[in-house]
Amino acid sequence: MNSDQPQYTGTESSKSGNTVRAIVLGVLAMLIGSVVYWQFTMLTNYQLGLVSIVCGALVGGAISFGSEKEDNMTLFIIGAVLGGFSVFIADALIFADVAEREGIGDLFGKNIVERAIAILPDLPSALEVMDWVFIAISAYEGFIIPKRLADAN
Repeated sequence: MNSDQPQYTGTESSKSGNTVRAIVLGVLAMLIGSVVYWQFTMLTNYQLGLVSIVCGALVGGAISFGSEKEDNMTLFIIGAVLGGFSVFIADALIFADVAEREGIGDLFGKNIVERAIAILPDLPSALEVMDWVFIAISAYEGFIIPKRLADAN
């Protein structure tokens, strides 16, 4: 056996599996966070930055758990994107729910998901500055949580 040739240790495929698992868990956490943010806002009539932190932390924690705290910048960036989208999707659900309550929901679709999807293309222009701040907060948490956990590992 030649010692100059790289040896296969089996970690390459497990890291790939961890990445896929981290992304799947991150997407699930993003969807759960979106529903939590949407429902909290509709029940209280308030949008709070603390709920944005929870959404981003949920995504970041899921990414970290799925990757087994792997130090992987790609996963940190994916966490940021999913964290931001968590609040962005929640905003679409909020707009769709308000449209339904105002009696114009049928213009966008038959159910809340169809309405939210129909609203997505126009949503960026409808959001206010604080909506973007909450999206940024959630994105930051989605990035920093897995990074800190990987650094501590």
